[in-house]
Amino acid sequence: SGAAGGGEARIGDANAGFLGGGDERLDTGEYTDTWTLRGQPGARYTARLNASDFDAYLMARGDGVEEDNDDDPSGRGDRNSRLEFVMPRSGEVELTTTSYQPGETGAYTLLVEEDGGGRNPGGGRPAPQTPATGNLAVGGDVTGRLASGSSQLRSGEYADGYTLRGRRGDRLDLRLTSTQFDPYLFITGPGDFTAANDDDESGQDGTNSRLIVTLPADGEYRVVATSYTAGETGSYRLAAAMAGRDAPTPRPDRPEQWREPDDRPPPPRPNSTGPILVDQRGSLSRGDATLEDGEYADRYTFRARRGDRIAGVLESSDFDAYLSIQGPDDQQYDNDDGPDGTNSRVDAVLQADGEYTAMVTSFEGGETGAYHLTVAPSTGSPRQQDVQGGARVFAVMVGISDYGGEQADLPYTAEDADKLGQALRREGVLNPASVTLTNAQATVAGVRAAFNRVAEQAGPNDVFLFFYS
Repeated sequence: SGAAGGGEARIGDANAGFLGGGDERLDTGEYTDTWTLRGQPGARYTARLNASDFDAYLMARGDGVEEDNDDDPSGRGDRNSRLEFVMPRSGEVELTTTSYQPGETGAYTLLVEEDGGGRNPGGGRPAPQTPATGNLAVGGDVTGRLASGSSQLRSGEYADGYTLRGRRGDRLDLRLTSTQFDPYLFITGPGDFTAANDDDESGQDGTNSRLIVTLPADGEYRVVATSYTAGETGSYRLAAAMAGRDAPTPRPDRPEQWREPDDRPPPPRPNSTGPILVDQRGSLSRGDATLEDGEYADRYTFRARRGDRIAGVLESSDFDAYLSIQGPDDQQYDNDDGPDGTNSRVDAVLQADGEYTAMVTSFEGGETGAYHLTVAPSTGSPRQQDVQGGARVFAVMVGISDYGGEQADLPYTAEDADKLGQALRREGVLNPASVTLTNAQATVAGVRAAFNRVAEQAGPNDVFLFFYS
């Protein structure tokens, strides 16, 4: 690069650089330096980008390696960046140092370490084979003390390890509590399985550590009790239990916007009109959050308004894609397979103003690989594109006040049906195919015909409202 920075990245050293006016830029305006890292194929590496002048953003690219990170999830709110990857067979990975916002400048340090026996990809804490202090049974607990005589991690924290036997599919709730130090908890197991947690993500237990995991295989696991900061000591309690249905699922710390460092234009999206809300290329990997059945997940946010029709399309040739979109009203839209095989498409009319979350995951637990996610305004599925007036809310509204003298009339009920239709039209969400039936119109045959009219035009994801008074 033109400014100081870039070139050969040295493992174990502080590689200094500077983002500034002489550097190359991404298409979105951020300055970049490119570093080449050469290492041992199959070894796990941790790369950290530290900067005090700008919000650091780090990317790794190589054969089978595609990792991006904005903020270090273990950094407690700081703006440094950390990511982890396994060196591919080529023995070479390209690291791109850049900023989260266009035009940011300043000095930085790029640190790369080989993890040896590895670092936990979920939490960034070294996870060597800590000697077993004792056994931990599911449904039980142990007490202990971190002290100068305890085993030490490479980064200086004291640690006690406990052997736990589990079965594939067990969903465990692990908790490490202490009033004398900031607890940090991780678990390792068969098939290089690792997971870690610093603070209880439910926000209910302060700096104590809580970890919800689904075990991937039968066998022996090592649960390690340690501290967030090197050298901390004190007493602790470690407990293991089967997780209940209300146990929280961890969420990944992912940047809200994704930046692709090459010049490839996004492919055209089917049935899309208007600006794209989300256009993300990413990868499901062992460093991501894990759902209760073992699926990895990434989440992205976008803002939309009530009545907007959007299409979310998740494409992957590496895994069976599953897309879920959740809104501020707790309404959730899910899809496993779209019309083109194992890719996923969600087409929905949104019911509230606010922030929505698109979750990228897989149909089966443990699936990994690259994906492309887009969320954009939509004209609907082929069935919905010809709906008169645009696909929003379809209603059949029935009100009977006049019972023809056979029994007492009911005041206001017919008026209620009319007023509901008027209110929905004022809000701009009522499709013209909707039907209002009052008094003598509200026969069995009339209601049946209204249902048939709506059914002929409404799509599978439209909102249907039946009102009877």
